[in-house]
Amino acid sequence: MDRLVLSDVAWARVVPLFSGDSKKLAGPERERLGLHRLPAILEMALAALEGDAVASAFLHSKVLATHVGMKRAEIAAISGLAPAEL
Repeated sequence: MDRLVLSDVAWARVVPLFSGDSKKLAGPERERLGLHRLPAILEMALAALEGDAVASAFLHSKVLATHVGMKRAEIAAISGLAPAEL
């Protein structure tokens, strides 16, 4: 539990807190705050998670590898299916 609390504190110091509608902010202000849209495609989201040292540090390396591996297996299992088959 101490690790989780410590990581929460570390995360809060790295990522600025924001509350509100980011769409109302000008581009430079969003960039200054480090706000950006999350990937809408699962494979891109997995790559972003793996490439983000802070976010990936919240999970044990084996848990992260298992999660990413399972999601990639799901992507492979449904590739080529029509939307009605999902």
